Amino acid sequence: NDCTGNDFVADTPAAQGANMGKPRFPHISCNNGPDGDMFMNYMDYVDDEAMVMFTVGQVARMNAALAGPRKKLAGL
Repeated sequence: NDCTGNDFVADTPAAQGANMGKPRFPHISCNNGPDGDMFMNYMDYVDDEAMVMFTVGQVARMNAALAGPRKKLAGL
C-alpha cells in the first residue's frame, strides 16, 4: 500500500494499510508520527482486545448511514 487511500473520515490519520493482530503503540506508517496509526479504533482489523474506541468522525459517519441508506436497521 502507498498511503494514498482515504477512509473519508477527517479525524483518522493516514495509514499504509489495515493493521492486524496486536500492534504496539506507536505503529508509524505514512510519516504519521509521533502518534502513528490509529489501530485502536473499532474500524481497523486488529484483535478484539486491541479495539477500544471510535473517533468522533467515525461516529458521525455511522449516524449518517443509520439516518439515511441504512435507516431500516435502526428499527430492528
